[in-house]
Amino acid sequence: MEYRIDPELNEVLPKLSDADYKALEQSLLTEGYKGAPIMVWGDVIVDGHNRYEICNKHNIPYEVKSVEFANKEEAIIWMVRQQLGRRTLTPLQRIAIVEKYKPFYKKKAKENQSKAGKNYGVGSQKLSENSTKAIQEGLENSPKVSEKIDVREELAKDADVSTNTYSKGVKILESGNEELINETISGQKSINKAFNELKKNADNDKPDNVADSDKELKDLKEVQRKNVAQKIREAREEYGIDSPEYEEAKAEQLNVEVQINEIENAVLTVQRPLENLDELLAFEKARGHDFGDSSLVGYWKEVDQKLKKFPKSSVAQLDFIAEKLDKSPYNRHGYASIWSPAVDTVSLYPSCIIGIYFSVRNGCLNMTSILRSNDAWGQALNDMYELVMIQEKMAKRLQISMGTYSHFAMSYHLYLKDYMNALLYLEEG
Repeated sequence: MEYRIDPELNEVLPKLSDADYKALEQSLLTEGYKGAPIMVWGDVIVDGHNRYEICNKHNIPYEVKSVEFANKEEAIIWMVRQQLGRRTLTPLQRIAIVEKYKPFYKKKAKENQSKAGKNYGVGSQKLSENSTKAIQEGLENSPKVSEKIDVREELAKDADVSTNTYSKGVKILESGNEELINETISGQKSINKAFNELKKNADNDKPDNVADSDKELKDLKEVQRKNVAQKIREAREEYGIDSPEYEEAKAEQLNVEVQINEIENAVLTVQRPLENLDELLAFEKARGHDFGDSSLVGYWKEVDQKLKKFPKSSVAQLDFIAEKLDKSPYNRHGYASIWSPAVDTVSLYPSCIIGIYFSVRNGCLNMTSILRSNDAWGQALNDMYELVMIQEKMAKRLQISMGTYSHFAMSYHLYLKDYMNALLYLEEG
């Protein structure tokens, strides 16, 4: 049987240099056909076109194996995966290869979604109990519906990197910085390092003029934010919330929010875990938080006041706790309330801290804080620092060492605007 080489599929396969082609030809002439069979889809070669060409030229017997695909897009994705599995490539090289065929992944995802809709859509008719039962039995006995494809996850998986690393790699490839691209392609620089350099250069290129920043922020909030919201609505209505188009629109929305966050908040990227309170304080100051010696400012003055003497109450909470712990270290009365039911249950900005519990164990003062809500990126470290300062003051007052500090938040959350900064921090360790 004669097999053919499809020009479009042929583009996927790697081109052999003249020297490599001649070496392959000499090997086939002297040793005969060895190794994996030539893979064909119908009469089209999808793997082994060079060996097929040489074997036909010299009448060398060869082995053929068939593989089935639903369409050309599926065949191309299979061929890409075959090449990535055989060749020794750097991460950015793999990303570049996979990104080239992204449209085929998207098309396959859309076809899978369409199949799922046809197989499972039963319309909006009112069905009798018997009809509903018949449909259910039919679905249970029907062939497995094509699974939904997450395009970004598939691309990253085939490139053998995380989705976050894949996104960084694409930004590097799209940057136009040939020197940086070549250094990353060759493996001289990791994708993370190259991306950080790219981001740093972009930050340095930003205008210092406040008016320019205000103008850019206004455009992001009033124009781009509305545009991307419109894209999301259109993608949802036309393709559905499980479609790659909808996912791309949501990713674009995230990018806009990240840009807004970068302008509104100067964020310090920490390269290693914080090891002590001094380092924590320096980190928070770099992020725009300024502490006095008492480490009680703004909201914390109110917390301090409640600890000293709760509003409309004669109870001086810290004095009461200090006296109790001093007389009986193992007593269970060391709780100070911050939450005020009369105020916080009706307030638009209720207290995040509910209460603080002190206990003495093995000659050390332990403290546990209970919070209603805590912003993981924007406020948690600040809160922990302030609360540990309260623990330190109580320990000095009791003239004992500090023990453990425990921090419990019933809602420990991350806002969308801070998502990318948190992700980069985790990636960089």
